[in-house]
Amino acid sequence: MKKSTLFKLALVCLMTVTSVTRAAIITVNTADNTDFTAGKTNLVTAINSLHDGDTIQFAISGAGVHRLVTPAPVLGAGGGGGYPEITNNDVTIDGFSQAGSSANSNTILATNNAVYKIVLDSTAGGTHVWDIGGFGTSESGIFVVSGHRFHLQGVSMVSAFGDDNDSSPKIYGVAFGRGATNGWISGCWMGVDADGITVGAMNNAVSGYGSSTTRNNGIVIGVAAGAASTAIARAQQNVICAGGIPLAIEGASPRISGNRIGVLPDGKTTLNYDDFFNAPAGFCALIEVGRRPGGTLIGTDGDGVNDAEERNIFGAINLSGDGAFIDFYGTGGDGGVGVQFTASGASFTNSGSGIVTGGTGGSGSNGSVTSNAA
Repeated sequence: MKKSTLFKLALVCLMTVTSVTRAAIITVNTADNTDFTAGKTNLVTAINSLHDGDTIQFAISGAGVHRLVTPAPVLGAGGGGGYPEITNNDVTIDGFSQAGSSANSNTILATNNAVYKIVLDSTAGGTHVWDIGGFGTSESGIFVVSGHRFHLQGVSMVSAFGDDNDSSPKIYGVAFGRGATNGWISGCWMGVDADGITVGAMNNAVSGYGSSTTRNNGIVIGVAAGAASTAIARAQQNVICAGGIPLAIEGASPRISGNRIGVLPDGKTTLNYDDFFNAPAGFCALIEVGRRPGGTLIGTDGDGVNDAEERNIFGAINLSGDGAFIDFYGTGGDGGVGVQFTASGASFTNSGSGIVTGGTGGSGSNGSVTSNAA
C-alpha cells in the first residue's frame, strides 16, 4: 500500500513538472546578424530559438551604442527575410538589459532621458515582408508578431520609409497580426536614434492589422494600467516618430498612454510631416484605430494611479493643412466605439465611419478634460 501511494505521488510530481512552461533567458552577444559562428548568438538566432515564456536579453561587448542591422527582405509573394516571425507567446525582448542602458526617469513634461545601447537599424531597408491576411507584399515589419502577450522594451528603432509597393514595402516598427493579443511596447524610441536627435522614421511605429475575425485586441503602447510606481510608469514611456500612421491598430481595447507622438525626446521638437506628405505612402493620421475599437483608451485612465505620467504629448499633426489627428473606423456592429480620450483643446467630429479629430499646429499635452464618445 505504501509503495502504491509513493508511486502515485511520484507520478503526480512528474505530471506537474512536465506541465510547467519553459521560460529561459536567451542572451544576444553579437550585434552582427550575419555571424552564426559557434559561441555567437545574434538576434536572428535568438528569435529562432524562442519558446513560450522566453526573454531575449543583450550582453554585447563594448561600451558604445550597438547597431543591429536588420537583414534584407524577401520581396514579393510569400515574403519573409529580416527577423523571423515571432510566433511564441509571452516573449519579452529587453534592450535595457544591455550594460549602460537606462530607462527614462523624467516626467512626461520634461525631456525623455532614456539611454539606449541597442539600436535596431532598418535604415538600409532591412525588414520582414509579411504576406498574410491584413498585410501583404507591400507591407513589412522590423518585428512581425503573431504570438500573444509580446513585450518589447528598451530599444531604439530607426528605419527607411517605404513606398507601399512590392519593390519598396512600407516598414512598420512592430507589426501585430494573425490575431495577436495583449502586445505591449514600452520604454522605446521608435523612429529616433540613440542620440535623441537623428530621425529615422518608419511608415508606422506599431501596426496591428487583421480581419473581422482576427483582431489584435488589448495592445498597450506606453504606460500599462496599474504601474507599481511613478518611476516604473516613467520608464514605460515611449517616443514615437513615424511618417505614415504612427499607431495603427485594428482591435478592441487598445491603451495608448504616456507617449510622445510626433515629438522628439525633448518634448518640443515636432517631426516635420511635410517631409512625408508627397511620398507615395504619405502621412494619414497620428493614431488610427479600427475593426470594432470598443474600449479604446488614449491618455489617462483616471484611476488616480500615475495619471500624470499617462498623458500623451502630441506634435503638430501637419503643416500643410491635410491629414487627421485621430481616426476611428469600422465602429459599428458590436457595440460602437466606446472610446475614452482625455485631452485639452481637442474637438471631436462624428463621421459615417466613426470619430475623427482634426487640427493643425502646436504640440501640447493631453490630460485634464475628459471626453467620452460612444
